[in-house]
Amino acid sequence: HLAAQPAEADFRSLLLPKNLDGAWAMFEAASSAGVPRFVFASTIQTIDGYPPHVRVTPDMPPSPSSVYGATKLFGEALGRYYAGERMGVASIRT
Repeated sequence: HLAAQPAEADFRSLLLPKNLDGAWAMFEAASSAGVPRFVFASTIQTIDGYPPHVRVTPDMPPSPSSVYGATKLFGEALGRYYAGERMGVASIRT
């Protein structure tokens, strides 16, 4: 989902339509079309809320550093929802 708003911005006018509705539309379209695998482009901002000295491990909860990071967590959660029998999903935090 690279059509998202790529950074912190106004929630209602930019983040909501592009990062939340846009992510849902992409997952729904892929699922409806029978796409076998979906790669979601997330962000390191989903865990950037931890202090720099903390070593983040996979079992730790997300800690977004911005509302933008929180919107990307929504995309990751959609991936978990659509994963499994519907299609394979990978979320990559860059």
